Formats: sequence, C-alpha cells, structure tokens
Amino acid sequence: MRATATLLGLMRAGARVAGRVLLARVGPGAENTIERSNRAARVLVDQIGDEFAGTGVSQAAGRYGDFYSTSAAVHAAVRVRASAVARPPLQAQELGPDGGALPAGPGHPLQALLDHPNPFWTPAELWHATETYLSLWGAAFWGLERDESGVVKEIWPLRTDRVRVLPDEKSYVRGFVYENAGKRVAYLPEEVVWFRHFNPVDEFAGASSIAPSRAAVEMASSALLFNRSFFSNSATPSDLAITTDETPTDEQVAEFYDRWEARFSGAGRAHRPLVLGSGMDAKRLGLSHR
Repeated sequence: MRATATLLGLMRAGARVAGRVLLARVGPGAENTIERSNRAARVLVDQIGDEFAGTGVSQAAGRYGDFYSTSAAVHAAVRVRASAVARPPLQAQELGPDGGALPAGPGHPLQALLDHPNPFWTPAELWHATETYLSLWGAAFWGLERDESGVVKEIWPLRTDRVRVLPDEKSYVRGFVYENAGKRVAYLPEEVVWFRHFNPVDEFAGASSIAPSRAAVEMASSALLFNRSFFSNSATPSDLAITTDETPTDEQVAEFYDRWEARFSGAGRAHRPLVLGSGMDAKRLGLSHR
C-alpha cells in the first residue's frame, strides 16, 4: 500500500538527512527555541523568533477545539467517528514476489511500530486522537522518534492547533514547528507524518469538518449560555426597567438590588409575585425572552 511504502521510507530517511536546515529567520524569542536532535537526523535551527514564517490551521484557531467540550452535538459526532476509526487493528502490508500486497508478520518493524507506537499510547488511542484532530481541525500530525540507527521507534500525536507548517518555495515544506508552554520544537519534514483534509482555500491548512456548521454550533452554544444565565439570574428578563417618581440615592439603589436578588435570584425563585412601592413602576424595554 502507498501509506505503508511512505512509512517505510520515513523509517529509513533519518540516516540520509545531512546539512543545515534553516527553519525561520532570526527574531526575538530565540531563547525559547529548542534545537531538536532526532538522533541520526539532526535539525540545526539558527533562531526561531516571534516573527517566524509559518502557517497553521487557519480555520481552526482554538475555537474548534473548544467545541469538543462545549457542544454536545460536536462531541458526540467526533467521538463516534474517532471510536469507529480506532476500533479495527491496522495491518501493515508488504509487496509479495508477484508484486501484490501481503500481510506483514508481527516481527515486521512497521507492524511492531503500529502495534506499540510509544510507551504510553496504545494503537487505539493513537488513532482515536488522530481522527479527533482531523474531525476538529481538518489536520493531524505525528512526530516520529528514531533510534541511533535512524529507524523510527516511536510515534507521538501532536496537537494540531500547536503545529505550524513552514512552507518553502523549492521543497514545498521546509519543516514544522510545535509550540507549547512558550517553547518551540523544530521538526524536519521527514520527522512528521502529516494528515489533512483537502482545503481549497489554504493548501497548508486542512479543512475542518465543523466549518460548514460553525455558525449553527456557535448559535446553539450562545443560546444555552443565555438560558443558563437567564435562569441563574432570577428568571427575570434583563429588559425590565423600574421607574420611580423620585430620584433614589445610591444607598437606596444598592438596597433595592440586594432585596431583588435575595427574592428572585435562581430558577427555584422564579415566578414569584413582584411588589413595588408607591411611585414605582415596571416597564419592559424590548422583546421578552419568550
């Protein structure tokens, strides 16, 4: 399979990497740049400052990630899809004598890597995370760790909204930068497996599956927050104005608010009768919540 051949090529590419890779121009913040040595494939980074030239998941920002924990519909859809993708085991294949694809044995290095991606992640967790990132942001990244001989021994999922792609006029992609906690880690193209959904607007940023329904998701979330605030703040409309014949003092206004909140605050105190003093009147300023 093409994916198998690609991963096999990546496993052998480390020993052939040589020379200097300039990932970004000089700028401030160089003390936060990590010169990442992936053993046989060493990446030499001059300085990566705050003005480094890179592009990321432009459609995503952090908002799509927030939807996973704030939108029940998005969470359910992404979780169902990620769980389904992570369920079946991945079988590596190799070319047989007749040129056809044959299942690789358990001792095959690629199969061993897929069965044990790293000391802390199971294969199912790796694919669950990968599909979750793809569904939310339209892109996913694996960071590859090699041993002294240049063979890939570990796969680590990289959070999509923390990865920046560094385009290059000659080689298409100069490298990748992973940002976290004020630190930047540089990767060569050979050290990253890059999954992405085709994006006709930005070739270096995947197209999020949430993008077409983003407005609906945001509107639903806003409506839930509005209702929560409405009931927790007494179930009394915010467009209600209390007028008086006389101008109250600041102390009288503060006392009125305290008594109002004590009587009406909370959904359990909703629909209590409103009693106003002499010379006071209640008027609506706009449309009611209903």
